[in-house]
Amino acid sequence: MKLKLTLLMICSFLLMNCSSSDDNNSKTDTEINVKFITQDKFVVIGEQVNLLKELELKNVNPKDIEWNSSNTEIASVENGMLIGKINSRVVIVAKVKGLDKRATLNVRVGLTQLYFLASQEGMDLEQTKTRDLKSLLKADNLNLNDLVWTSHDTNIATVQNGVVTALTSGKVNIKVEVKNKPEYTSEITLEIKKFGLKELHFVVGLPKDELAVGQDAKYTLSTGEEYVPLTNLVWKSSDEKIAKVSNEGVITGVSIGKVRITVTALNGVTAYIDEEIISNIPSYLYISKPSIEQSVQLKEGKVYTLQLTTKPRFLNKTLFNFVSSDTTLATVDERGIVVGAKGKRGNVRITVTSKDNPSIKDYIDFILVD
Repeated sequence: MKLKLTLLMICSFLLMNCSSSDDNNSKTDTEINVKFITQDKFVVIGEQVNLLKELELKNVNPKDIEWNSSNTEIASVENGMLIGKINSRVVIVAKVKGLDKRATLNVRVGLTQLYFLASQEGMDLEQTKTRDLKSLLKADNLNLNDLVWTSHDTNIATVQNGVVTALTSGKVNIKVEVKNKPEYTSEITLEIKKFGLKELHFVVGLPKDELAVGQDAKYTLSTGEEYVPLTNLVWKSSDEKIAKVSNEGVITGVSIGKVRITVTALNGVTAYIDEEIISNIPSYLYISKPSIEQSVQLKEGKVYTLQLTTKPRFLNKTLFNFVSSDTTLATVDERGIVVGAKGKRGNVRITVTSKDNPSIKDYIDFILVD
């Protein structure tokens, strides 16, 4: 009897202990968590970033995090320190050691650039008192809210958030830099005076005198005075059923016919150009090729963008069909981007055909290599 009672007590103790252990494990498992504060992050090439500061950990020792990069040639991570190497994208995984708890972070590695597209510009006091310089600024991978703007002579002009307000005639330097990063800086010189727009001309070029239906082209203008800003212009089409023109001087062919495009400045100076909108059905197609004697080498997994020469010129690629002779070797999309398959070797032909005129076609041969 005593033996049975003893065995019963032991079994009860073991069952209670197991149940308690299971409850604790379940509780511990649910309380452990790891996640990144954001899903995406930009890292400058060569920059070191402590990803532990990007993590939210619950009941996890930072030393128990295992790090992994989907491509260490793009960005490597060790002990939570990420280093960007080349311009591309990579996925970083933070995993809790011994548990199926992980978090992923999409990282884009690239360059940071800040510079003006021109060294000098003009402001015509007869046309405007203000000008937004952000349209002249190249700011790659930067938050515009982090930019600090400065005028070297506030008696001539002031600047706020990139918008210059002219006070009087003269030359003034406008400086922009990144907050807390003075190594990123650029300057532009503004010449402010009453230029007085006297002449307005269409620059010879595209669109010349004809444009296909559905195609866009932007006009370029010139003046007789240096630094006269071409702002606050009014554009007009004589027949919007044939062609439309935007406030930025972009013309779009709508239907076949002839149309006159007119541009007028605030002071009344005007200019016009006559355009003929023609059919967008191609009469000629040629795919640019590095060589006419051999196939183009295409490395596995790499891309090749087809360049088309057409008549009429610069037709939209949506007017053509792109077909691969073997999609297991290479695919091609509606933009003419060819992608070689990974782990494959062989020859493949990409054929481009006009949708509206199937007799107009051309092809290019590829050979897949390592």
